[in-house]
Amino acid sequence: MAERYDLRIDQGSDKTLTLIFKDSEKHLLDLTGYSAYMQARIHPAVSEVALDLSTDNGLIIITPLEGKVVIKFPKELTSAIRATKYYYDLELVSDTETVRVIEGTLNLSQEVTRV
Repeated sequence: MAERYDLRIDQGSDKTLTLIFKDSEKHLLDLTGYSAYMQARIHPAVSEVALDLSTDNGLIIITPLEGKVVIKFPKELTSAIRATKYYYDLELVSDTETVRVIEGTLNLSQEVTRV
């Protein structure tokens, strides 16, 4: 079962989220061979994707032996989103499994100053 983690992002700002994955004995998980995918939608049942981040497009970076997943939300991406609440999840995918590791809401704090 995916862990719940609600995110808050400031519109028009860069944000980086770093996750470290460990097993039940607190050892770093080896993520060698995994890719990562994260999508956000205005509602889980809606087909339109508001945010699409992955290792394929470079917005998610995995450091396998450190069990580290870094998710980047560049200002170009955060500036373009308009709704104040989205639903998201993050999946780690290998040749043998797909694991949904976190899920939650992504709340946008709307930008007022636009330079």
